[in-house]
Amino acid sequence: MKKLSKTELENDKQLRRKKNDRIGKSVNLIITLIMVIGQLGLLTVFSQNTQAADIGKEVPITYSNEKLLQNGNVVPPDTTYTSDSETFDLAYDFSIPNSIGIKSGDYFYLSDIPSVFKLSGPLAYKVQVMDKNIGDVMAEGTFDGNVPMKFTFIKDMPAEQITGSIKLKLAITYDGNGSSFDFSGHHYVINKRASTGPSIIKSGDPSKVDALTKDGNYYYHSDTKILTYVWWVNLSHYKLSPGKYTIEDSLSTPFLTLNKDSFYPTSGQLHVREDGSSPSINYAMGTKSLLDSVDDEGNGKFKIHVTIPEGNTDDFGINYTTTISVDDPNFSSLITPNGNSLEISVTNNATLFDSNHTKINNAHATFTFDAGGMGLGDYANKGQAKIFKRDANTDALLAGATFDLKDANNQTVKTVTTNASGSATVAGLTAGNYSFVETKAPDGYSLNTTSAAVTVEAGKIGTAVVKDVQQTGSVVLTKKAAKDGTKLPNASFNLQKADGTFVKSVTTGVDGTVTVDHLLAGDYQFIETMAPDGYTLDANPIPFTIEKNQTTAKEVTATNEETSGSVVLSKVDADTGKTLPGAIFELDTAAGKRVKDQLVTDKTGEIFVDKLLPGDYQFIEKTAPTGYTLDSQPIAFTIENGQTTAKQVKVTNKATPGSVVLTKKDAETAEVLPDAVFELQKSDGTTITTDLTTDASGKISVDSLEPGDYQFVETVAPTGYEIDKTPVKFTITKAQATALQVVKTNRMIKGTVILDKADSRTGTKLAGATFKLINKDTKTTVMEEMTTSQSGRLAVQNLRPGHYQFIETKAPKGYELDAKPVEFTIIRNQKDTLYLTKINKAIKGSVRLEKRDSQSKKLLTGASFNLLNDQGKIIKKDLATDKNGVVEIAGLDVGHYQFVETKAPKGYELDANPVNFTLDDNSSNVAVTKFDTSTPVAPHKAEQPKTPARPAAKSKSTVGKTVAKASAKPATHSKAKVVGTAKVSNNATYKAYPKTGEEKNSIVPLIGGIVVVGIGVFGLMKKKVKSEK
Repeated sequence: MKKLSKTELENDKQLRRKKNDRIGKSVNLIITLIMVIGQLGLLTVFSQNTQAADIGKEVPITYSNEKLLQNGNVVPPDTTYTSDSETFDLAYDFSIPNSIGIKSGDYFYLSDIPSVFKLSGPLAYKVQVMDKNIGDVMAEGTFDGNVPMKFTFIKDMPAEQITGSIKLKLAITYDGNGSSFDFSGHHYVINKRASTGPSIIKSGDPSKVDALTKDGNYYYHSDTKILTYVWWVNLSHYKLSPGKYTIEDSLSTPFLTLNKDSFYPTSGQLHVREDGSSPSINYAMGTKSLLDSVDDEGNGKFKIHVTIPEGNTDDFGINYTTTISVDDPNFSSLITPNGNSLEISVTNNATLFDSNHTKINNAHATFTFDAGGMGLGDYANKGQAKIFKRDANTDALLAGATFDLKDANNQTVKTVTTNASGSATVAGLTAGNYSFVETKAPDGYSLNTTSAAVTVEAGKIGTAVVKDVQQTGSVVLTKKAAKDGTKLPNASFNLQKADGTFVKSVTTGVDGTVTVDHLLAGDYQFIETMAPDGYTLDANPIPFTIEKNQTTAKEVTATNEETSGSVVLSKVDADTGKTLPGAIFELDTAAGKRVKDQLVTDKTGEIFVDKLLPGDYQFIEKTAPTGYTLDSQPIAFTIENGQTTAKQVKVTNKATPGSVVLTKKDAETAEVLPDAVFELQKSDGTTITTDLTTDASGKISVDSLEPGDYQFVETVAPTGYEIDKTPVKFTITKAQATALQVVKTNRMIKGTVILDKADSRTGTKLAGATFKLINKDTKTTVMEEMTTSQSGRLAVQNLRPGHYQFIETKAPKGYELDAKPVEFTIIRNQKDTLYLTKINKAIKGSVRLEKRDSQSKKLLTGASFNLLNDQGKIIKKDLATDKNGVVEIAGLDVGHYQFVETKAPKGYELDANPVNFTLDDNSSNVAVTKFDTSTPVAPHKAEQPKTPARPAAKSKSTVGKTVAKASAKPATHSKAKVVGTAKVSNNATYKAYPKTGEEKNSIVPLIGGIVVVGIGVFGLMKKKVKSEK
């Protein structure tokens, strides 16, 4: 790339500057042509619709009602001014056909601005286009003194007639000859005052104004009769640091409606006049949002919450609107006489607070204008008529009543509907006599067609009141039996409102119904206070609603269940009155229909039965208490209608004379045991009865025994229990009233289990395995920390019948843990020991051998090894190092091993010294390293040293030792090594110590020393030769 000289660079810059100047001039020419073309039309809307066919589509717009205003008043035509400058408002109205819809972003140009008008201040300012239909902002533009002026719509507008208004604040300054202009068909002239010099408006310092300032504007829309005030609040960044602030705003009159959707935050630069007056902001497009929320407190008071962001350099503004209709009853109160004119004056006061509610400063703005000049003067001479709608009984104000206001000629002036406050007002009425006629009553009320006269006087409100009677409804309550629907008289109820307010008490008649009339619309409920005879009270509310305009009676139904009764049967001894448990009865109706069965007297000798409908019943004894005689005679009783207490029935039994009851139980758990067989004997051993077997309740009952001494002798024990032939002695006495109770216990036959622990491959018994014993039936731990003995066995005795499992918690040393349960079952009457076996697999290990150069430590391939066990037996042979110089072996049992090199890598000396290593529980994966020394190359012209004589090695086992063998290689090449030492992966060193009778080879270190000396001498000689050269 060519490097330009300074002169060439300067020339290049000048060429580019000239080129840019030519482009700039062309752009300016194009802009000028566009502006000239724009002057040819007045207002043209350009669509920003995304469809290509609609881009740039022009829409016809008509505008009218252009006004030249000063201080809110229309400037008379042909007015001549003699001041140096005058400030005016130019007001325009415009409309868009109803077939055109507007989208946010569409824009139009305003070109009908006389050229003599300039900015009213030193800076451009923002202009808002008002929607005349709702008094809201529809479009915005910035006036900087250039024409045409562009406005952009800020919201979508429906395809209907759109009407808007624009107001510009402009100034005309005397030009030395007199300035004149034409506007809206009228001529205006400004001449210099002879007595004074020119008046020059100078800008002031915006940093000196208060933190909060206020200003605004106003518009009257004659077609909608809406007076709109546009307010704006200015916040100076010179006085306010970033943070949260609150503006408490209030209007001098509470009658203005605050348009909550009109709040619009803006930002820009604040400017003021030299005297600090007329504060306003030159608003930039694309403003930042600082408005947090607005709290409308009513009565013309509200709070504006704002946040000024960090790093802010803009002044902020908030615009909003308030409106009032000239038809509003309160509008006339805004008009006050002032000399020969009628004025409307509204003031807006605001106070700024920081986040701690510390006051910063106040600000206000007041707008006063001639109501007559705006065509509103007539409203000061008009009166109002106001109608109030009330309930005829409660005098409550009622919304939703519609009235026609008629004049003295019975002509309808206006139709109104009462609001939430129960009133409606008609304003702007000429003084005279009027009347309100109701045409629609509020919901739930009857129409009152009587007219209400009202007199209207100028500036006053005439009032009238019309009262309506609320419509009522009725309800019919029917009381029925839940069982069959029979209608029930004499049921009493309280009628309440839904909130519990008492209305009246009622009772069902002979037809089971009761009717309540004249109930106002609302929610009600019946509460039963007394049930019909023989029926249960149901206090649950029965709700219903009387509807507005209801024409038929509301019908509701209430049901009752028949009152149920209860009975208590007491079983007692016929002689002693002692209560008897264990008697079994069934309950039937008098007709024999089963109601309940298996009713057993409890420990107090009683049976309780409830929820019995009125009627006749009977108890029938099915089983007598033990030791008593069965009485199967039915015991009749009756449940009465309306019975409130339990019927008491007493049943007696006579004890069976000379009876005895034996109960068989488990000696440990006291569980009753069936199927035990006894023989009844006299005390001398004479057999009376045999094969007496305990029943399901573990009992044997023997009756009709004469007084005397007896004994039970067990002949057959229950299954799984030890037989106990010890006699159970007892005595039957004379006049024995109750059965004698005796108990015989047995001990359960328990089982034994032995568990053997063995090696899965060899069957060798394994000591040190730990187990816990679990009862599967109860899911409880029976024993823990049971460890197999040196013989690999553990035994558990005295196990009750059930399902069990051994779970291994610790394996024998060198073996894998196997937590799979060993399940077994101890059966009843088990006599033989149960033998179980649990096997374990030995833990397998692995070894990694790395073959490395003894000097460079690089890995060497091509070496071969044999793997020997601790018996010196080769278990793997010809194990060659792979391309990475590694031999890996897995699946080795724990124990002692050694690698013996059988082939050295090419170019290396064979080193047959074994590499010993051990695999155990703590080191199941071992890494070892074997170093070899490379075969030296004979030096150039150096004399080969003679091989020293080596002593012959003894012929002994090679396991765990190094054996010296005769070799054609010089012993000096074998470098020193640690005999039998290998590097282990856990950074430990395993060393095989000499076994008994083993000799250590001391010649190897000697040969190594000779090699080192030889290499040193060879180096010195070589260095000397080089120096001589």
